[in-house]
Amino acid sequence: MYKSALALLTGLCAVSSAVALPQARNGTGSQGFLTVDDRPDSTEPGMLALASNSNGEYYSCLADTTATVSDCAAVIGDIRANHGPIKVAAGFCLNWYEGGCLGRVCGGREKPEYNGDASWIADQMAHSLLKPCVAKGWGGAVADCKDVASTCGTYHLSLQTYDGGL
Repeated sequence: MYKSALALLTGLCAVSSAVALPQARNGTGSQGFLTVDDRPDSTEPGMLALASNSNGEYYSCLADTTATVSDCAAVIGDIRANHGPIKVAAGFCLNWYEGGCLGRVCGGREKPEYNGDASWIADQMAHSLLKPCVAKGWGGAVADCKDVASTCGTYHLSLQTYDGGL
């Protein structure tokens, strides 16, 4: 079963488990690639968001990263270049990378599909992750629930190290 093709519910993209992932040190440009969401349903209590903003988004710096601000800024630009909605089914992530930075937009388990505006997603990554986390050597995540490292909520956005594999 696992080897059978997985399809995004919106029909945007289909991927098989045998698809070769792009190699590191290049970049995806504005075309993201689809993967299964490998985040756990819940995490340890210490992984809960450290901060939130007035709009109900939670964000946290989660792990050391070798991603650079310039690579992650390029990823954010790639996402913004989509101009309009970015849709991803629950249980899947759209991924973009430039150099050593991976940006992920994942659908949470609380809706069958996440549908977010590319500019809004890019703004969240820039303001909540690039400056407070990546600039200090940390990867990070933004979500609409406190357990930002899990599949809770309707979406999960992250910037982290990209080493050529997922």
